Amino acid sequence: MNRKGFTLIELLAVILLLGLIVSISSPTVVTIITNIRSKSKDISFQSIKSSANLYTKENIGDTKWIVDPSTNNEYTCVNVVELVNKGYIKESSVTEYKENVVKITRDSNTKAIIGEKIENSGSCNTNLDLDITSVTSESNKITIGATCSKNGTVLNSDKIKYSKNNIDYQNSNVLTGLSANTVYDYYVKCSDGNDTVIKVGTAYTANFGTITINVDDSSCASQKEVTLSNNNTSTGDIYYKLGKNGRWNNYINGFTIRKNTTIYAAHKVNNTYVNVVTKVVTNIDNGHIQIMSHNASDITTNSAKVNYTVDKSSICSRNYIFKLEYGTTKNYEKDPIYTTGSSFSLTGLTSGTKYYYKITVTNSKTNVSDFEEGEFSTLLSLAKYRVNHYTHNLNSSTYTLVSSKEEQGAIGSILTLSSLAKKINGFTYVEGFANSGNTTKPTSG
Repeated sequence: MNRKGFTLIELLAVILLLGLIVSISSPTVVTIITNIRSKSKDISFQSIKSSANLYTKENIGDTKWIVDPSTNNEYTCVNVVELVNKGYIKESSVTEYKENVVKITRDSNTKAIIGEKIENSGSCNTNLDLDITSVTSESNKITIGATCSKNGTVLNSDKIKYSKNNIDYQNSNVLTGLSANTVYDYYVKCSDGNDTVIKVGTAYTANFGTITINVDDSSCASQKEVTLSNNNTSTGDIYYKLGKNGRWNNYINGFTIRKNTTIYAAHKVNNTYVNVVTKVVTNIDNGHIQIMSHNASDITTNSAKVNYTVDKSSICSRNYIFKLEYGTTKNYEKDPIYTTGSSFSLTGLTSGTKYYYKITVTNSKTNVSDFEEGEFSTLLSLAKYRVNHYTHNLNSSTYTLVSSKEEQGAIGSILTLSSLAKKINGFTYVEGFANSGNTTKPTSG
């Protein structure tokens, strides 16, 4: 049997050779991997950009363009997640960009796209909201209704201007000089002096009349009936969708909505939805109730107030029943209390004690919120006492009152006066240099 093996020198030679091969090939492998990742990112980015541009074209009425005051160009942002949700791109293609937006910039005159960037979600924030509320078309003109608001406050109508070419804007909301039976893009611009936003709509110059969305949005209900009407009944079908991402449906004779949403209504011409109008519907009281915030206030030695807010409008709050459980442990040994207001008032508490509480909310449709817990401590009871300062004449053994001041402290706390430590026990005096209100000399100290 041949038992000959490798010598030490041969092993070292092999190890050195392998090391040399690794040192030569490693940078190449790393470079290849880096290049593959870079190209993969480029492909994903190009796909996202293409999808975002297609989205803005197919959702023209939902796209809000913001004017950049430094360049006068217009830009908008499309959430990558929304592209995935609406089927414009596969989720597996955008893993690294799901928290981002595509910022698209276009020339304000030619409307040509001049830039796309992947940016953070706050890149297109603005306080202005612009909504197209009505569109009335005739054979040679279009009449547009619009509202503009800033932080929820509706601005005056003079802040809104209208155009049929996004160049020549006018104060009048009636666009004239149009050809009959033609699809037109119209432009509505709102400016408050700081920010400017633009929305684009599509209208067809035929006597379609005006679509009206009818829904009682003033009262609170678990569901609401919606009807659509047109002041020209001979102009064919009306279509509607619920929410920006909804699917268009042919309107027949009314429908019911069961959650807060925006209703879109339009006519359809050559597979294009024109004369689109919207209405925001709120105050539907059947969703999950969430307690937004809570805290304890007005805390005294024996009372406190527990406050809270929920995520429903005040018009629905009368349908809520609030339940508070509380106690000195999380077993909440006290009897629960109920209210329909915005706070609980607790009395008969023990001073200097930590209390725990739990709030739940139920509405008239028996929807129950998640509970929220908190804690607070009542104040210590206070006792009044008077501190009298004396001078002592050693020769005559007499005391002379120098000053007298009323103080207060928590019952049970230790008061130290000139090396005399005494415990405060209610409305009593502290022996030595403090007593209960008279100015007689102390018996000790």
